[in-house]
Amino acid sequence: MEPLATKEDYYKDNTACSFSGLKVFSKCETLYRDIFVTKEYEEPDYDYFVYGKLVDAMTTEPESFIEENFIKVERKVRAEDALKLENDITILKLEIDTKKAEGNAKNETKRQALKEKLEAAEAKVAEKRAKDPDADITKDLEKIAKIGGEMTDLPMDKVIEKGIASREAQIAEVQLKLDAIKMLGTKQQVTGSVWQNALETAAAIKSHPSFQSMEFNEATSQQIFRATVLGIPCKGKLDHLKLSPTLTTLYAVYVAGQMTLEELRAKIDADVHPTDKWAIITDIKTCRDLKSLEPYNNHYRGQLGFYRVLVSTVLGIPKESIRCRILVADKMNNDFKKVELFEYTDAALEELQGNIWEWAVLWQRAMQNNLFVSDKAKRGIHQECFTCSECRFCPFALIPGTPVLINSPRFGDGSSSNFEEVDTADAVLNY
Repeated sequence: MEPLATKEDYYKDNTACSFSGLKVFSKCETLYRDIFVTKEYEEPDYDYFVYGKLVDAMTTEPESFIEENFIKVERKVRAEDALKLENDITILKLEIDTKKAEGNAKNETKRQALKEKLEAAEAKVAEKRAKDPDADITKDLEKIAKIGGEMTDLPMDKVIEKGIASREAQIAEVQLKLDAIKMLGTKQQVTGSVWQNALETAAAIKSHPSFQSMEFNEATSQQIFRATVLGIPCKGKLDHLKLSPTLTTLYAVYVAGQMTLEELRAKIDADVHPTDKWAIITDIKTCRDLKSLEPYNNHYRGQLGFYRVLVSTVLGIPKESIRCRILVADKMNNDFKKVELFEYTDAALEELQGNIWEWAVLWQRAMQNNLFVSDKAKRGIHQECFTCSECRFCPFALIPGTPVLINSPRFGDGSSSNFEEVDTADAVLNY
């Protein structure tokens, strides 16, 4: 039994396996390595993935969490855009310097011409005075003064001046964009349409009778569990955990930092009556359209079964006394978003557990040996990763550059594939 991690530690920790990690691992071990171990690949922020995270936050987290972690934008910008914008500013500044140098060169040419005119005018005055000391040279002196003034206040060439002003305006505009990017920090960017859709879906979920009876606080919402199961370090983050009144009292003391995990478990084992050892795990989910949802899918059942084992291991509650539910809303953009609560039987949850822990054993072995086998190496032309550092380059050839021999249809009937490539975030364990 191990202490529960903070939310920050939860995402940084790659020494324990999560169900989402096992999903990726089952799809392609090398992809798991690229995402969670070497961190050389990061899933793009697809709108559907951002939408799900935002709905989750809007329904289970305080408003301050949303303000600190999400920001509504007109369009998404990338961190690398900042480098491009900084480079744009540098180029514009260089162009301004070039234009100024060009203008100064033109002015120097003008200045030399004026200097010659000034010298000629001064020579004319000297010549007049030499001939007649009393000669009227007023106009000549006015001309000399005018030339001197022109030499002192030479204006920049209007075309060049306009070019400089234009680039300065561009710099100001680019700087605003750069400042906006820097203000984003590590916040998740959400476009207006996605934000509005998530807001409507969250409102629909909150209107469901079951949600209205759920209490969200530091001892129920987004609870993190970490434990060693069958010798394998595991972790999970639960959207909502409801414990019996007796367990809630003890668990709240632990969450407040007034009791260690060992003390909590000892109290539960010694003082809590078996009939008070129960819990309800509820996961908030979104789907495209509730009317076409199959709740009896491997992802939902596998994830909740995995969570149930963690809660049972940490708190000593019998698995059969932990009920598992999903509260699902659809994200169709219509006037009425549908929401429903599903609860799984023990049989539905237990059916997948053997296969999940077989994958967990394979995960542990790969981590210990630092040996990850790509989906391409396992399945060749039938691989479905196409994303990791090994599967995306020459995706079917085990030895890059060698031809892939074809002696039968790739898809069985000789037709093209009609499946759509599924992103890792939507990958389901292939049991």
